[in-house]
Amino acid sequence: MSDTTNLTLRLCVLAFVSVLVQITAVAQVRILGVNADLSPLVVAAAGFLTGALPGALFGFGIGNATSLPPLIAQVEFAKDDVARVVPMIVAIGQGTYAFAPAVFGLIREFAPQVSATAPAAAPYLFLTATAIQLASICCFLLGRWRS
Repeated sequence: MSDTTNLTLRLCVLAFVSVLVQITAVAQVRILGVNADLSPLVVAAAGFLTGALPGALFGFGIGNATSLPPLIAQVEFAKDDVARVVPMIVAIGQGTYAFAPAVFGLIREFAPQVSATAPAAAPYLFLTATAIQLASICCFLLGRWRS
């Protein structure tokens, strides 16, 4: 296995184990009136393991996946609905994270080949990602317009 593959596997295991420990044990511990959080320690460990830039990207990913859904739900929905909305946001996000590599892999697989040495899938990947982003912006603006 290459060093990059080993490092990627280590980060995946680190993220998985930290989420498991956070959910099962650490989240029940209250320090100064708030639940304890392992995320800063995990991000620091990823930074030491991989370097500054990959560690920062790993940290932004962890932060966006854990902090943004509750914040968005508190702003966009009524207080009584927040408890139902946050799990739905997280589930939709996780489903998207799970199937996105498969969709992009299919696009790469079935994109027309210009030559044997130059794959031409990159424009199709970018066009698909752009179309998804534009569709999400339209849904957001449509929801804003209705309310």
